[in-house]
Amino acid sequence: MSDGSIALWDMEADRLVGAPLQGHKGEVDQLAFSADGKLLVSHGIYEKTVRIWQLGSRQSVVLPVQGFTGQLLGLALSPDGSVLATINGEATATLWDVAGLRPLGEPLNGEIGVLFSVAFSPDGKTLAAGSIDGAIVVWDVSAESWQKRACQIAGRNLTQEEWDSYMGSQTYHKTCPDFPSLRTYRFEWSSP
Repeated sequence: MSDGSIALWDMEADRLVGAPLQGHKGEVDQLAFSADGKLLVSHGIYEKTVRIWQLGSRQSVVLPVQGFTGQLLGLALSPDGSVLATINGEATATLWDVAGLRPLGEPLNGEIGVLFSVAFSPDGKTLAAGSIDGAIVVWDVSAESWQKRACQIAGRNLTQEEWDSYMGSQTYHKTCPDFPSLRTYRFEWSSP
């Protein structure tokens, strides 16, 4: 709708579901539902905002996409609704921690030209994006693969800070079975 509202339609009953969702200041050009139907992600074309809607409460939060370059051309939610993938007018895809409202690591480079469509595999472990010239790029985005690669590169477990940066809202745990955990503990000593 040109006023920025989003109408939800019950296809079986052939009717609107409640009042339209309000929040965007102009046209909405991208929408994605979570597999369970509890979340809806929307992009407002003019104010360049991404909203994440809890459909049960009909409330939304704005994803802080400051620094996002180019026009958002596609978005997709992982099957469990925990990760949002966005693509812009460049050859990159950005993964976002939905619960933490922040990017997960650095953008993924497509190296195939302008990306305009994006989708997760049904198990959420693979992300595919299509480019304007017909090429497709596929990334392994499973947390297990990222953890394994991090162990191989670093030769140690992730620190709490690294975990928070790359693993989002998941609870910290030992990622490399052959290395000790790197948790930081602070002790205060007092003199007798």
